[in-house]
Amino acid sequence: MMESIVVNIKLWGVVAGIALGLLILLLIGGSLLESALKENHPAYNMMTKVMVIGVFSLIFVLATSLWPLIFQVILYFQQSLSANGTFLSVLTRIRVPLVLVMWGLQLIGLLIALPYLLKIGFFRGNLP
Repeated sequence: MMESIVVNIKLWGVVAGIALGLLILLLIGGSLLESALKENHPAYNMMTKVMVIGVFSLIFVLATSLWPLIFQVILYFQQSLSANGTFLSVLTRIRVPLVLVMWGLQLIGLLIALPYLLKIGFFRGNLP
């Protein structure tokens, strides 16, 4: 079950594409709104919060969806370079555990950074 989800490159390509597209739209829209609103406008603070949380979330989703794609590209180039069959079979066999380890490290990094980000008010729009 988990292997079929991790190996589904089309799924992760679509997720990465949607996250990147939404990130671009959010950044362009936020830039346009920021230039239209004054800093003391009530909607400015709300827009800043939505922008920070939205950009943070979309970058996290984008980074998460890129790990299976990166390992697929590595496998593709190893196959096209006619790599050693043993190395290629080992790389193919450990692809799913490697992706899961990278996702775990990304999640641990988020859990380590989250208390500090909350403490400094990062998600309230109080950027250092």
